[in-house]
Amino acid sequence: MSNFDKTNLEYLSKLFVQAEQLIKLSEQTSDGVVIPSINELRYFGYHLLQAILDEHDSEQINEQLKKAESHAKRAIYDASESIVLYHLIKAESFQNKFFGISVCYRYLAILYSASARPSKG
Repeated sequence: MSNFDKTNLEYLSKLFVQAEQLIKLSEQTSDGVVIPSINELRYFGYHLLQAILDEHDSEQINEQLKKAESHAKRAIYDASESIVLYHLIKAESFQNKFFGISVCYRYLAILYSASARPSKG
C-alpha cells in the first residue's frame, strides 16, 4: 500500500464516518433503514478494496479512490435527505394539526423558505 496518499485515505475515512453517523441518525429519527445510503457505503468499500488490489497501477488507484469518494458523498447526501424529508413531513403534520393558529410571526415564511429551495442536483 505504499502508493496510497495518507491524507487522501484520512479524508476518505472521515467521509465514511460522517456517512455512517448520518445513517445511524436517520435510522433513529425515522425508525427505518436507509437502504440507498447503505448501498453507497457497500460500493465505497468495493472501490476501496479495488484500489488496494491494484496497488501497482497508480492511475487505477486514483480512479478507484475517486469512485469510493463519490459513493461516500452520495451516502452522506442520501442519509441527510432522509432526515430532512422526515422532518418536513413532521412539520407538515404539525401545520395541519394547528392550522390557523399563529405561534411565530415568521412561521409561514420559514416553511415556505424550507420547501421552496431548489435542489442541487
